[in-house]
Amino acid sequence: MPFLVTTTQAFWVFDDISRQAYRIDEGNGVYYGLTHDEDGRIFVGARRCPYGVDRAGRAAQSGTILVFDPDLSRSGELRPPFPLRDLHQIYAFDGKLWVCATHDNMIAVYDLQGESWEPWYPFGEATDPEDTDRHHINSVWADGDEIFLVGHSGTAGCVHVFDRSSLAHRRTENFGTYAHNVWREGGALNVLSSLEGYIAAEDGRRRPVSPGNFVRGAVVTDRHLYIGVSQNVNRAERGKGSCEVVKLDPAGNTLNIFGLSGYGMVHDLRCPGVRDAAHPAADGPALDPMCLNRFPAVPLRRRTIPIVAAAAAD
Repeated sequence: MPFLVTTTQAFWVFDDISRQAYRIDEGNGVYYGLTHDEDGRIFVGARRCPYGVDRAGRAAQSGTILVFDPDLSRSGELRPPFPLRDLHQIYAFDGKLWVCATHDNMIAVYDLQGESWEPWYPFGEATDPEDTDRHHINSVWADGDEIFLVGHSGTAGCVHVFDRSSLAHRRTENFGTYAHNVWREGGALNVLSSLEGYIAAEDGRRRPVSPGNFVRGAVVTDRHLYIGVSQNVNRAERGKGSCEVVKLDPAGNTLNIFGLSGYGMVHDLRCPGVRDAAHPAADGPALDPMCLNRFPAVPLRRRTIPIVAAAAAD
């Protein structure tokens, strides 16, 4: 099953059958958000800036959304009339593209039919230029009549819930540590407790993925979970570090590992063609493995990240 992956340095397709990582695009700075629609268009967020810049560097960013056809040919680019700074997760639903611009505590919303952009400030537009990244909104997801924005305040994970029609804030739930991603599984909301290396549910359940390492990026099917894992090293080393995608069963047992060295951290995962609880708005057509041969390939290793002494599972 080929699936989409963004890492610090490139946009990839990982093929878990051939165990090859196909490098689809590079050279656009840090790659992060991934989404796709029912027609098979793939949208990739790229910061056009190297990893690890300071606050002044983030303030100077102007990210972009790269558009790819179902055969992975790059077909366009979407850029709003305002800057996308510290671009994180993106998600296409309700005929719009929702883009987390973390530096400005803002969601940029692109109307895919009207081809127009609008900024949404879920907690109000900051009046103090120093009041940046206050909520670290890094993930966006929708379910039923609600929109969920995931971030963290300090280390405490936050899931902010908004009305899908009016965009009014309904409630905030706190669980996870340095939380990223969100989906519903077994009737409960789940996030990645990134700093711990766990999956954390709102009802208190926890499943270890790679304790001691950083987890971010999730595909959640009926039978398997694919979770991105990055080596928890200092900031200066992260951009060229090692990463893995770990395949789990729903109970949290590790079934396989797909490792990549030298391309930095995993930022996001998507798997067109399957029902994914972390991306329910569109299944879209599956990726065609035959279109991958024109891209440079790197073998996926069984393990690239040192095993960290695991804390006892709850």
